[in-house]
Amino acid sequence: MIHAMIFVAIGGALGAMARYGLGIYIATLPASVPSFVATLTVNVIGCAIMGMMASLLLFYPTMDTTIRPFIMIGFLGALTTFSSFALDSFHLLEKQQYTLLALYMTSSFVVSLLVFFASYHFMKWVLS
Repeated sequence: MIHAMIFVAIGGALGAMARYGLGIYIATLPASVPSFVATLTVNVIGCAIMGMMASLLLFYPTMDTTIRPFIMIGFLGALTTFSSFALDSFHLLEKQQYTLLALYMTSSFVVSLLVFFASYHFMKWVLS
């Protein structure tokens, strides 16, 4: 347990630094590059890595005890949680649970946005 937690912590630190570094790099690009490009970039990169890791784990299941906590939970968890959303969605698609997949994807998107807007306006109201 402690062994895996150390892998998660190290991976998380590296993922957070990668996300921050990419954000700084994107900010140095010409002003015509929208600020959301950094988030989009880490989401796409994270999904690519998550897809490769999910496939690798099918062929090398013993990697699960060391590599999975480091990369899939730590590094990708700090880089982007969107990759976990993509993996969960993929598993539902593989199991042909289309209704649950549609519900999961729609509710993740809609509920997250609604909660963000509600909490933003609530805090704005509290602070005013």
